[in-house]
Amino acid sequence: MATLKSYLLVIDNINYALHLNKDIYDGIKDAIGLTDMPTPPPASLRQSSTTSLEKDGLAHKISVGLSTTADGKTTKRKIVICPSTKPFKNMIGKQIGTLFVKSACVKTHRNFV
Repeated sequence: MATLKSYLLVIDNINYALHLNKDIYDGIKDAIGLTDMPTPPPASLRQSSTTSLEKDGLAHKISVGLSTTADGKTTKRKIVICPSTKPFKNMIGKQIGTLFVKSACVKTHRNFV
């Protein structure tokens, strides 16, 4: 079961509270602009979900390639959320749990007719 943790995300001077999986986001939080929720939390704090941030264009789903060693080949992929104001390539080389981030690209949902 996922261990949720509260993170603070600041976009355009607006504070958002996100509750994300600690095991995934603790290793990459600095690279994508998340900080641990301060105590006490900021007065002007918006509770938000990752889907609403994505729908409003404030965040993207990123598909990251993971490997078991820093110089190994990609063995699995994971979807993470990243603010659209931060360069998501900063998470390459960081660790998610015991795995290393080898690649990152925006996950798009395009339909071609």
